[in-house]
Amino acid sequence: TGYELIALNEDPSNPDNMIMFYTQDSIVKQPCGDGDVWNREHVWCQSLSYATEYGKDELYGTTKGGVDILHLMPTYRNVNSTRNNRRYDEIPSGTEKYFNNCYFGKIRGEDYFEPRDDVKGDAARICLYMWVVYLKAHGSKITNVATSLEMLVRWSNEDKPSQIEKNRNNLAQQGKQKNRKPFV
Repeated sequence: TGYELIALNEDPSNPDNMIMFYTQDSIVKQPCGDGDVWNREHVWCQSLSYATEYGKDELYGTTKGGVDILHLMPTYRNVNSTRNNRRYDEIPSGTEKYFNNCYFGKIRGEDYFEPRDDVKGDAARICLYMWVVYLKAHGSKITNVATSLEMLVRWSNEDKPSQIEKNRNNLAQQGKQKNRKPFV
């Protein structure tokens, strides 16, 4: 999925580049792998996907939601590590986080992360998609990944889909996966 992520996150204004998820900066396209600059962010962290009926690996693992191209996003390794397994929340007075002088969000303790405003809708739509398609029917709660459903819906409404998000949806439909995120 590394090459698919590169194609799905191509910078619309520079086809030689790709857009990093949380920072939204454009970098030269490069493969993903050990020791590289970026990796695949599971927007709904596997550790937060637990459900009452199944173990994490049965709903997530190396199939299903764990490799769904509409769920994975390219992020810098350091940014991904900072977000870690924190749930999404609104953080009025948290620690602001920067990577390469680019603001990407705030954290509060070990438990909460708030992405920058122009990424909130994307993150919300991904979480809503994962919940509806993979997790809800098996007892996993939206509050496993975010403080409330209402917050995610508001984020989705306030930060409308960008052209890159629309492009991702179209390319996923045309590619191997053959489906779309209905929230885009």
